[in-house]
Amino acid sequence: MLILSIVTTTLLLMMTQHRIWVFAGLGGAVCSWGLSQLVTIFERILPPDWHVFNGVFAFLVVAFVVLWLISLYERLLPVRDET
Repeated sequence: MLILSIVTTTLLLMMTQHRIWVFAGLGGAVCSWGLSQLVTIFERILPPDWHVFNGVFAFLVVAFVVLWLISLYERLLPVRDET
């Protein structure tokens, strides 16, 4: 059901003329896929008493990766003079 909703949302967004929505939809799909994969990894690693924190740890890892990618992108941008 999740895959079906992601596919239909992506198809609807692709019908628009604004590409930013397509990239946002794909980014959301990749983020949700990454979260689900990290939750399953943490289920295998963490002891059973800590399974409550799987989603929190997965979200923190994804947020850390996204912030790292944003800072890397900003570092690679050329510095432009505003004069």
